[in-house]
Amino acid sequence: YHLFRRDRVLPRRSGHAVRGGGIATLVKEGLSAEQVFLSDPTQYTERTDVTVHLHGNKHITFVNVYLPPGNATDRFKPSTLPVGDEYVIAGDFHCHAKLWARRDNVDALGSKMQQWMLRTDMLPLNNPRTHT
Repeated sequence: YHLFRRDRVLPRRSGHAVRGGGIATLVKEGLSAEQVFLSDPTQYTERTDVTVHLHGNKHITFVNVYLPPGNATDRFKPSTLPVGDEYVIAGDFHCHAKLWARRDNVDALGSKMQQWMLRTDMLPLNNPRTHT
């Protein structure tokens, strides 16, 4: 597998950047893939986009997102995510909505994510009866 990763960089301590956490995407060896670097990553969202090149001029981009729990969920805007048939968005958004969780504890970010998904024709791929 090819490993594409992005480490979390925390505020500096004693003049050195401190790393903590991060995200990774693995792509099977033999597939042509490249990491797409975002020009303006936020401090409260961890994200890496990996484009896998298919036959011809076709490609698919896997968007891997980790949104740490806490106040970051208040600042995250689903509209910053790409939309289209060539994108698969996966991650841990630390939010709940009936569209994918089938439970009553819907939260503000879950509601925002659900509205965005319905507006952009995005669908959840998980089984709502299985804890994710």
